[in-house]
Parts: sequence; structure tokens; C-alpha cells
Amino acid sequence: MTQLNFLSGVIVFVLLAMESHCQLNQTASPFRLLPTCGGISYDPRTQLCCSGVISSRNGSKNACCGNTSYNTRTHLCCSRTLHPRFFGKVRASCCGVVTLGESSVQACCGGCVVRSPSRDCGPTSCCGSTLIFSTYQICCAGTIISRPTLYARCCGTAAYNPYKEACCFGKIVPNPTGASHPNCCGTRPYNPSRHVCCSGRIIPKPWGLTPALCCGNSLYNPKTQGCCGTLLYDPGLQECCRPGLVQQKGCCKPGYSSALTKRINPAGN
Repeated sequence: MTQLNFLSGVIVFVLLAMESHCQLNQTASPFRLLPTCGGISYDPRTQLCCSGVISSRNGSKNACCGNTSYNTRTHLCCSRTLHPRFFGKVRASCCGVVTLGESSVQACCGGCVVRSPSRDCGPTSCCGSTLIFSTYQICCAGTIISRPTLYARCCGTAAYNPYKEACCFGKIVPNPTGASHPNCCGTRPYNPSRHVCCSGRIIPKPWGLTPALCCGNSLYNPKTQGCCGTLLYDPGLQECCRPGLVQQKGCCKPGYSSALTKRINPAGN
């Protein structure tokens, strides 16, 4: 019996040593750095870090919803709130903080679940929390408008045809002749290939003048003219010394004689 007890003890010792050896082989290398979660180390193979909280992984289909882990096969996270992924056999989707079933009777608009019309009416979109028919309606600043054309655009709370009209400072105006995509000069449209807008004034563009630059509400040719604020001048005879012009080149600082110059004051003083 003594010999049998001795052999049993040896076997138990060997088994314990083998178990300890296996556990050591499974332990992470002491040189492997683990990430931290809220200041605590964790193993990303078996754990999740959700907003500073460590949670155990239950399979490969796990994700975070706020500071909670969940199974993405069975649940849905909507704005940090968990919901069942299915309504019976219908797959759910998020609409704000609630879920929406995939059906033809509901739609999500602005985070609100609304009743959807028949799909025979064509594509739909949202206008605030209201569903509209995109083919026939347009949403302009929260107002539902009947489309004047398929290519309609918004001008404030109104809609217009960009091929016939322009939106200038919130006002719909007819396009000028020959301009399908005009620019605005204040509240008036103009053809940028034929005219220039200078301080709210529409001026015909001189032939061959490139570039056509503004000086106040006038055009000038930078090759032969200068612009001093809003005043045109001849660079060969005058010099720009703000706030006005002098008759010969060179500016006179305060305290120096200006006997050789004649200032042109735009105010006439």
C-alpha cells in the first residue's frame, strides 16, 4: 500500500506540473503591451472597452453601445440606446432613438417615424418631419412647394426654374436674354459674358478688354489707367496718395511742402 500511495503521489505531481506548463504557454508574453480602458489593462481578444468600461466578448459579433457591449446579430444601437434588431421577421433600422421596420407603410423623416405613401408614387424624401414626393415636390426652407420643373431650385421659401429665372438676394427674376446661368448684381441678373457688375451697376463689357476691372461703379483698363479708391486716373500724369490724387508723382508726408503738387479732392473741397 505504501508503494501504491507513493506512485499515486508521483502521478499527481506530474499531472500538476504538466497543467502548470500548459498554463504558462498560454499566458501572454511578458513583453506584450496590453491596451488600457479607463486606466485598466484589458485583452481585446476576449474583452471590449466601451466608453471606459470593460465588458466581456460573447462571440465575434460584439460592439459597443454607449458603455455597454451587445450582440449585433440580435440588437441595434440607436443613439446609444439598445433595441431588438427584428420586429418578428422584419429587420429594423434606426430612426433617431427609436427603431423602424422595413415596410412600405413607414418612413423616417428628421428622426420621426411617419406614415409612408404607396411606392407607386415614386421616390420620396423628407421635408422636416413630413414625407414628400421628390418627383413632384421640393422642400424650400421647410416649405413644401410643387416643382415648376424637374430641375427646380429653391430661392428662400419659393421654387424657380434655373433655365428661365435667377434668384438674386431672395428675389426670383427673369433671366436676361442669352443667359441661361446669369450672375446677380444686387437684385438684377446679368450675363457675365457681356456685362460686368461694378458696385451695383451693370456695365457693358468693352470688346477685347481683358480683364475688365471695376473702379467704384466704373470700368477701367489696368494697362492704361489706374484706380485710386473709387477714382480713375492717368498713371503718366497723376499719382494715388490716399485719400486723393496728386498731379505729379511722389507723395508728400504730413509736415512737408506740397507746393509742387495739386491735390484732387473727390469731395471737391
